[in-house]
Order: sequence, then C-alpha cells, then structure tokens
Amino acid sequence: MTQGTNAVSPFIDPTLRDLADSIGITQFQGESQWFQTVGGILIQGGLVTGVGSAATVVVPFNVGFPTQVLGVFVQARGTSVLGWSVNNITTAQFELVNAAVAARSFNWWAIGV
Repeated sequence: MTQGTNAVSPFIDPTLRDLADSIGITQFQGESQWFQTVGGILIQGGLVTGVGSAATVVVPFNVGFPTQVLGVFVQARGTSVLGWSVNNITTAQFELVNAAVAARSFNWWAIGV
C-alpha cells in the first residue's frame, strides 16, 4: 500500500515546536511554553530531562491553571520505556514518577481552564 498525497507521517518523539508547526501556534517557541485560546482554555507543555530511576520529580506548570486541570499527558522519550506515572495533579504542578531502571526524559502536555 502506498501513502497518499494527503497522508501525514506520525510524530516520533515530538516536541512542542513540532506541535506548534503542525497546528500553527506560534507562541510555542521553546521546550517549555504555554498558549491560551480565545475561549479561555490553557494549553501548556514542556520537557523534563534526566529523571532518575525510582525518582519522583515535581513539575511546575509554566502558568498556573486558574480553575482546574482537565488533563496531563506525558510521553517518555526513548525506547522500551516502562514504569512511569503522573500523580498529585494540582492547578500549579504535578508529580512525575519514573519507576523504570534507567533515567529518562519526558515530554508533557497539560490542558485546563
């Protein structure tokens, strides 16, 4: 099967810049940025590097969510990544737990109002 002319290649290890370029959000210029839509939805994300094995890291949001966090989404970077979770989400921060045997870096996205 051949790929059509309108097909989009999936992101592999995407960055905020990749997302910004794909949907036209020019405010995402670095590895840790945020964007507020006209309707008040706040989208932000970043990169957490070098989270040690069996470690918990508190990740502050770039901008605190005024009302509530609707979701935090984390993608581990690298291959064969198992054993991580997100805990204790507040409007100001979340905890990233790396239960894997090796240090990892993680991309994260959060959305809220």
